Amino acid sequence: AAREDVLITLQKRWPCASLHEYPAPVQGMDAAPKIIEALRRADEGGHDVILLVRGGGSIEDLWCFNDEALARFIYQMNTPVVTGIGHEIDFTLCDYTADVRANTPTGAVETAVPDRNEVSAMLHQYAMRMHHQIQSRMDGARIHLDHLSTCPVLSDPSRITDTQRMLLQHYSAKLMHFPLMIHKDQMHLMQLQQRFHMIASSRMMDLRKQIENKQQALNLSQIKMLD
Repeated sequence: AAREDVLITLQKRWPCASLHEYPAPVQGMDAAPKIIEALRRADEGGHDVILLVRGGGSIEDLWCFNDEALARFIYQMNTPVVTGIGHEIDFTLCDYTADVRANTPTGAVETAVPDRNEVSAMLHQYAMRMHHQIQSRMDGARIHLDHLSTCPVLSDPSRITDTQRMLLQHYSAKLMHFPLMIHKDQMHLMQLQQRFHMIASSRMMDLRKQIENKQQALNLSQIKMLD
């Protein structure tokens, strides 16, 4: 019954799961060692999770799951173990050493695998959210493009080239007049030099005359002193 519950629940919740069975007796004096051997092979199988399940029964029927060696082996296993032994009221030593204890074999499957309906609903929500975000970004981009299309520069790109062309013509004209400006400055500089030379020559002549006059006056005063 436990096996059928597992198969039905697994097919209903997550049919894409790959199931490997490791059968072993689940009651009797020799059950615990055989369960250990089955768990050892399962642990070496590279599985994502291991389900240790058994249907309901009396405490005597479930007593093999209170075996200390079995409980210790479950505790040291590398693969996560989910137990679903008996019913909700049944507790065994293996339930305490397993990674997760479920109430029933069906509960063990529900713990181990997701529900495809829940996953589908979650993926649908993600898809709707992504669609909304993409649509929102597209709407924002469309508004931005509409705004840009009204800009004078984009509506009439020739305005940029016309402005740059006028600036280029202005600077070209200035460059063409630059030699004339240099010539005018040179002429002005030559005029200043001529004026400087004229003024300097006139000042030198005046200074020379003053020196000669003072020299003559000095000579006359010396002659008078000799007389």
